[in-house]
Amino acid sequence: MNKKDNVYGQKYRKLRVLHHISLVNAAKNVTNKSTLAEWEKGKDNLSWCKVIQLLFNIHIQPIEFLEDSVSSQLYGAITNIAVAYRRNDMQQLIIIFKENLKKYEGDTKSKDYMFQAAIAANFYEDLSEHNVCPSILKDKIT
Repeated sequence: MNKKDNVYGQKYRKLRVLHHISLVNAAKNVTNKSTLAEWEKGKDNLSWCKVIQLLFNIHIQPIEFLEDSVSSQLYGAITNIAVAYRRNDMQQLIIIFKENLKKYEGDTKSKDYMFQAAIAANFYEDLSEHNVCPSILKDKIT
């Protein structure tokens, strides 16, 4: 996520304040308070993996956070992931993860496949407490 494109930090702050969650509690186990504050002001950068974890800390699903912020094409692409997550369907999340990882490995220029694989892996890890995301993919998205 580029600093110049960071509308997400401001949106996150609005939601955090709306839910009456402090910077300390929102940042817990993800980043430090000052880094979160800088990101919320648009002055710092965070990986999508950290943003997703921060969203869970304020009880917001990533799909809810992204609904008004992303193109309809991307929203459509991640809807199936959100549905599987809401249903606690770990098997479907693994299928989605593997399909998108395979597509990404065949076309490493396509960030959409990488993004979808990362989201599916993150949701799977949230439900199962088992990390399936390969290090090489983690390095690309952080």
